[in-house]
Amino acid sequence: MHAAIGCRHTLFDFLRPLCKAAPILEKLVLHAGTVRYGRSSTWDLDDLFNTGEVLNYLYPTHPPFEGHTPLLHTLVLSHLYFSHTSGIYRNLINLTIIHLHPTEALEPFFRVLSSSPALEKLNLVMRSPEYEVRFLQPPQLPHVHLPRLRFLGITCDVIPFIAAILAHLSFPMHSRIHLSSRMDRDWRRWSALSAVLRDPSMRARLPSFQLSVSVMVMDDCVVSVLSALDLSRIETFGVFEIVAASSYCFWQPVLRRMHRLRCLSLHRVSSATLVAVLRTLQWYTHPIGNPGAPYCTQLQCLGLGEVEKDVAAELVDFLKFCVANRKVLAQVRVTELRGWDADMVNQLNGHGNIRVVYMPPTG
Repeated sequence: MHAAIGCRHTLFDFLRPLCKAAPILEKLVLHAGTVRYGRSSTWDLDDLFNTGEVLNYLYPTHPPFEGHTPLLHTLVLSHLYFSHTSGIYRNLINLTIIHLHPTEALEPFFRVLSSSPALEKLNLVMRSPEYEVRFLQPPQLPHVHLPRLRFLGITCDVIPFIAAILAHLSFPMHSRIHLSSRMDRDWRRWSALSAVLRDPSMRARLPSFQLSVSVMVMDDCVVSVLSALDLSRIETFGVFEIVAASSYCFWQPVLRRMHRLRCLSLHRVSSATLVAVLRTLQWYTHPIGNPGAPYCTQLQCLGLGEVEKDVAAELVDFLKFCVANRKVLAQVRVTELRGWDADMVNQLNGHGNIRVVYMPPTG
């Protein structure tokens, strides 16, 4: 069930009859505010985050559905939250919180997590300058273990918030971690995150890691985070919207250490970054190059914007190299790249057994 709620009065009116359906609810998405595209909304994170202005956060004064949602496995709360004593969280597998109010202490939220042992996917989207004040000093939080967690996504513009969450959560190996930030340019703030990632117990549990930094931060900020990881254990690595890291000098030491790399994802990065990555991969998979180089089997390129012909030619040369040197690259996914014509796509598909999946941009 999906519902966009406009005001406090509507929230209470909505929750009262919904209690009757609580025993059979499997998925519940509640959003305070308008939704982009109205009824045609996809109700994904972008739609819920890019909403009409929400003037007042909404808080039910009593725990709704207490103990009566045995089938509820997916809950999305956008710009509102329920009491942390509510039984609605108990059996969740997927939990997404968008804009947990900055005045709400994190300690009760961590108690929610400790009582949700079945959680497999946790997504936190916290973008508010008020978090800056709350995290000037590291908060005192309980340690929580999520034994079934497979994905943790944290989107926040305050790096110390990301560090605080990671420092107090533990999860199994092979969990996917996606960190996203767009405002914090101070490399000293990034050092707090690096310190958490450098902890031995954290380093051993991150075979899959994705990083999104959609502002022009210094290369040193990103390097400090990647240097803290045990890159030799990483099997899946993704960079999203990173606008620094566009040089061979950046990628050379990073990819050199990824001996187990199987899948590399480049999402909405610059053409210069794509070229730097391809040239680095080519060097480290060369017969006279590093024998412990990454054996990348899958390369994903999504939304690189207008791709010039020389960039397309660079990708073609890379595929030719992989075929000539019997490398194990099996699939290249090219999605939402503009400026490609049929001839370019045909060139990509003509190289050995490498499967190229091309999806043009929509609209």
